[in-house]
Amino acid sequence: MSYQLATAHYHRRNIAEKAIQTFKHHFIAILCGTDETFPMHLWCRLLEQAEHTLNMLRPSRITPKVSAYAYLYGMHSYNANETVFFKCKYLTQPAITTSYALIKVADDLSKAGKGVIPQKGATMKALEQLVDIFKQQVKDKDDRVTRQRVYNENALP
Repeated sequence: MSYQLATAHYHRRNIAEKAIQTFKHHFIAILCGTDETFPMHLWCRLLEQAEHTLNMLRPSRITPKVSAYAYLYGMHSYNANETVFFKCKYLTQPAITTSYALIKVADDLSKAGKGVIPQKGATMKALEQLVDIFKQQVKDKDDRVTRQRVYNENALP
């Protein structure tokens, strides 16, 4: 039996230590990728998946042209495993309600009052129409005030 001496706490020299470190890092990465509601007491159910994915990523030592997984178990067939069913084609686009549209317009109006006007879209057109209406009302009010002032000046002796 051949053996290899390595200094204490020098894990790069020992092949087994390096393999354990690689698996540990891979498994921690898998745990970090789980959903935040994943029950951590089921971590042991992920061991087989971690071993398979790690073996698919690294080459075999005996035949380096194939993965370690292919050398141990044969070629991996993605069709032989469970599939995922996505429900995205059954989801509908949310409709914009009247109350949401009013809130959006009020928000845009408050931004427009501060000098920030949206650059495009139907909201901008609506804001431009409202600005025109307000300008017309201000102009009408100024005209009335001017007429009243002229009437007052003409009435004075």
